[in-house]
Amino acid sequence: FVDVETTGMQWTADRIIEFAAVPFTFGGSSGTITKVGLPFASLEDPGRPLPQEIVRLTHITDDMVAGQRIDDAQVDALTRTADLVVAHNARFDRPFLEARFPGFTEKHWACSINDVPWERHGIGSVKLGWLLMEHAGLYFRAHRAEDDCLAAIHVLATPFADDGSVPMRHLLTA
Repeated sequence: FVDVETTGMQWTADRIIEFAAVPFTFGGSSGTITKVGLPFASLEDPGRPLPQEIVRLTHITDDMVAGQRIDDAQVDALTRTADLVVAHNARFDRPFLEARFPGFTEKHWACSINDVPWERHGIGSVKLGWLLMEHAGLYFRAHRAEDDCLAAIHVLATPFADDGSVPMRHLLTA
């Protein structure tokens, strides 16, 4: 599972300021998540001041990213071992990651928003904080990449109340 925090919404103009990846294993037919590995998270200096809206949203400051760089070798090692890359809103994360780390272009991708039928199971919003609260009964502070990855994996592992199916199985089927 991957997540990025960025300086804005446009992958062609904005930059990654935080990257996180959490390896996990799952049953191919059941979707049951069987193991969650150690998270890797890192900050990166975008080479320009962070927009105040991004600081407010992420609580990442210019001082935190100053001089920082994501370890390309570590990201490459994680990417090489992945059979599937999952992101919550892959349409956003994927172009940023493929532009910054070419190894992501060779991977199969899935989206925990679009590849799970949340509405069919009575979930009214796909915002990660809402899913975690409504579906899994937990609360967290969103918009830090590592926390977002761990929260999304938890959401994918929590069975639906109406039929007991696991969101990860739906994602794999899609």
